[in-house]
Amino acid sequence: MKKRLRKKKHLGEFAVRGVSLRVRFVDGFDEAAFDRFIDDFIDWIETKDLQFGGGGSYQSAWEGVIDPSPQWLEIPSDVIADLESWLRASGQVSGFEISPPWDLYYGRDPFDTEAS
Repeated sequence: MKKRLRKKKHLGEFAVRGVSLRVRFVDGFDEAAFDRFIDDFIDWIETKDLQFGGGGSYQSAWEGVIDPSPQWLEIPSDVIADLESWLRASGQVSGFEISPPWDLYYGRDPFDTEAS
């Protein structure tokens, strides 16, 4: 396949790789604290020029996918390490999981539990 088509179809060296995120909150976490956490998380995502899609609630796990910025094909490891530090420092998270990078166009979300 020609390079132009690989780029257009996000194949090979042009595959876009993001990570999945799952967050659990501390006991006593309420809706107001959740709203503040989401606002802070969105600020963090925007300062890194990333995109996030997902959801959940403060009463259970909150999860989604983080997409790399348009100038990257994969989220740099130092940005993922910064995310881990930010989550630990928030004081509102009892645990979290960040998946290894995976192909957002043709791969399967590592946290997806549905059988295919």
